[in-house]
Amino acid sequence: MAWKLPNGKVIRVPKGVLIEDVNYPASIFRRWSKDELNAIGIYPFREEKVPQWYRSTGSTDDIVDGEVVRTHTTTEQYTNEVAKEMQVDKVKNSYISSNRRALEQEDFYDAIGDNVTKKLWSDYVIALKQDAKDLKDLVNAAGTYDDIRDLKFEWSDAPDREEI
Repeated sequence: MAWKLPNGKVIRVPKGVLIEDVNYPASIFRRWSKDELNAIGIYPFREEKVPQWYRSTGSTDDIVDGEVVRTHTTTEQYTNEVAKEMQVDKVKNSYISSNRRALEQEDFYDAIGDNVTKKLWSDYVIALKQDAKDLKDLVNAAGTYDDIRDLKFEWSDAPDREEI
């Protein structure tokens, strides 16, 4: 827990404080009620997180139910073009990782002469390529910043995927 002191400072660890010529011990932060702390200008403090893909342009502290709540004004952290590049990179990295594994599996089953399982992995490699193309097209078609940010990428299931 954190607290905002009368001087505006936020502390995260209880410590002794001087308020209007009175020294208060650190124990007040654990022993006193919220109302008692509020009466001397100390408020529990909570800061709302800045959403991912955004950056703070400022903040406001408001007292809500005896607690200081800091909220942020935000703006987009990236241009649409940069956001799309980031999403395409996610697709690329996932494809590379999955494709590498699939090719290794295909090679293994080829080495041991299991043509049925080798074909499953070979078909999966083809499916991954199509998925990557479709997902890249999905990124390119996204219009607004929120559309780009909220994209969910679904890939074909690997042949050894276990049902949960």
